[in-house]
Amino acid sequence: MGHLTLELILWILLAFLIGCILGCLFRKLFGAEPEEVAPTPAPVKAPEPAATAPATTAVVKVEPKPIAKIEPKPIAKIEPKPVALASTGVAKRPKGLAGAREGKADELQRISGVGPKIDKTLHSLGFFHFDQIANWTPDEVQWVDEHLRFKGRIEREEWIPQAKLLAAGNEGEFNRLYGTGSVKAGKDGNAQSGENTKKSETPAPVKAKPAPKKTEPKKVAVASGIASAPKKLTGARGGKADDLQQISGVGPKLEKTLHGLGFYHFDQIADWTPDEVQWVDENLTFKGRIEREEWIPQCKLLAANNMDEFAKLYGTGGLKSKGKTQSGSRTRKS
Repeated sequence: MGHLTLELILWILLAFLIGCILGCLFRKLFGAEPEEVAPTPAPVKAPEPAATAPATTAVVKVEPKPIAKIEPKPIAKIEPKPVALASTGVAKRPKGLAGAREGKADELQRISGVGPKIDKTLHSLGFFHFDQIANWTPDEVQWVDEHLRFKGRIEREEWIPQAKLLAAGNEGEFNRLYGTGSVKAGKDGNAQSGENTKKSETPAPVKAKPAPKKTEPKKVAVASGIASAPKKLTGARGGKADDLQQISGVGPKLEKTLHGLGFYHFDQIADWTPDEVQWVDENLTFKGRIEREEWIPQCKLLAANNMDEFAKLYGTGGLKSKGKTQSGSRTRKS
């Protein structure tokens, strides 16, 4: 029994072996050959770039300097100065009025240098009030100068400053500056005008003396036509000349000229004859201003030290005489 089982097992193993062998043969003979698969190429590594040393930039560390604090300096306040507009050289007629406002014109004859004739002429041109004259521009002043042949007298006699004070009703300042009619020296040291302009800001005090007998100044007679040189002096008596600038129309420059001609005292001028006045007029090209400005009547009062009468007649700079206003220079008041 055991012998048969062993034999059976051997026959089964032999059959299995033969089946395996036959299976391999059949497969090789009749089985499909497998497709050849192309081998996958190995990935190519990119060449690594050569190691480059990184560029190093030297950074200089700058320490910020402390900024000094600047204290603003106080700016001095500058008051703008009134600047007179310069003339363009082209004369321009001022704007006039058809008539005086409310039918009443200002008393233009209060302006030194304006008499009845000029007053009437200004009215005919349309100028009736102080504020009109006060607002004249340099070009408009040039037109009036040329039109009326004033030859600069508007500026010389200070019409505009006077008109501004009168238009503003500033009588106190007007009287302070123009009340006595004394001539104030200009910037160049010369008298500003032969007419009534400003009085000195600090007039020299006059010592009070007993008032002499009242002397009425006499009018100068007409010259004979033959000029004659007045009597001269080589120097002032006692080395001290009279203050000839007290005479209206005599400024520092003209006073020096009179000294150069030998006239140092009021009584010298007071004694000039008509022919001597003519000589001075011709030699100094005064064109009648000695008579017009009444130098001789003024000098008679000043030589006699009659200051009360002098102030009465010439103190305010008025232009009236015998109820009528004279034209041109400052002469008498009423």
